[in-house]
Formats: sequence, C-alpha cells, structure tokens
Amino acid sequence: MDIKETLIAIRESKGYSKKTVSEMTGIPYTTYIKYESGERKDVNMQALCKLADFYEVTTDYLLGRPETKPQPDPYKIIAAKSKMESQEQAALKKWLALDPKRRKMVLDAMAEVIHEYENTETSSEKPQEKYIIQRAARGNPNPNAPVVETIEITAEERKRYHEMPLEDWDL
Repeated sequence: MDIKETLIAIRESKGYSKKTVSEMTGIPYTTYIKYESGERKDVNMQALCKLADFYEVTTDYLLGRPETKPQPDPYKIIAAKSKMESQEQAALKKWLALDPKRRKMVLDAMAEVIHEYENTETSSEKPQEKYIIQRAARGNPNPNAPVVETIEITAEERKRYHEMPLEDWDL
C-alpha cells in the first residue's frame, strides 16, 4: 500500500473530510488533495509528521511499511473504558477539535445548564413548608358544628390568603 492509499483509508476510517484534514493539519487543501490523488508523491517530512500526529499513527505506517500497524484509536479506548454511547463519542471528538476559546464557551454553557438543573432538582426535592391555621367554619348547616376549623396549607396558599381582601360575611 502506498501513501495515497494509506491516506485515503485512514481518513475515511476516521470519518474526516479532505477539507477537515487540511484545516486541522495546516497543510494546504490543494496539496493534500494531490497527496491523496497520487499526483504528488513527494510528501515532505514536515507534512508527513503533521499527518502522523493528526491521525495518531507512525510515519512508517503512513509510508506503507507492512510491519507497522496503526495505533489504536484513543476515542475507542476511552469509549470502551467509559461505556460511552455513540453520541458521547462524537461529542468527545468534536470537543477535542475545538480551539481553546470555543472550549471555554462550551464549558460556560455547560456550567449554566448544570446550575439550572441543580437548582430545579433541589427545589423540587425540598419539602414544601406547611402552615396550620384556624379559620371560621362557614356553610355548615349543622348547628352543633364548630365555629372554627383547623386546616393545613402551603406557603403559596398562605400568601394567597394574605393577599385576599378582607370581607365581612356577617353583613
């Protein structure tokens, strides 16, 4: 296998476009296309090293030496150890491709979402504060019924009672 076949095979196995490889390695797009098409066989040492680093393989592997094999995909190793779903694997790959400024933006957004989640979670777990009040018992036709009844209400209901206008029912 020569370098053009190796470059095509490894790029396709990792799911990258030619443009992505070009951008991530800093190799001009037209130059990279010529490497893959075989139009340019003289891959300089600097470009070879950039490609090997990007694909996480040895330069020997890229040059097609049969006794070498590609290093295992670190994403697959992490995914297997962490039992990651395919969506999580894709997110990890995209995360690692981000520049530091964008990583900070993602972290800030995640922190905000986590904060909102934690606040929602804790507020729903908090037991609601209860109040026991006594109020006039009305509308009971039984003359022996108590004049005052004791009920339990939430803080929300208590607030609503306090906001209600006072009315004199005896008039």
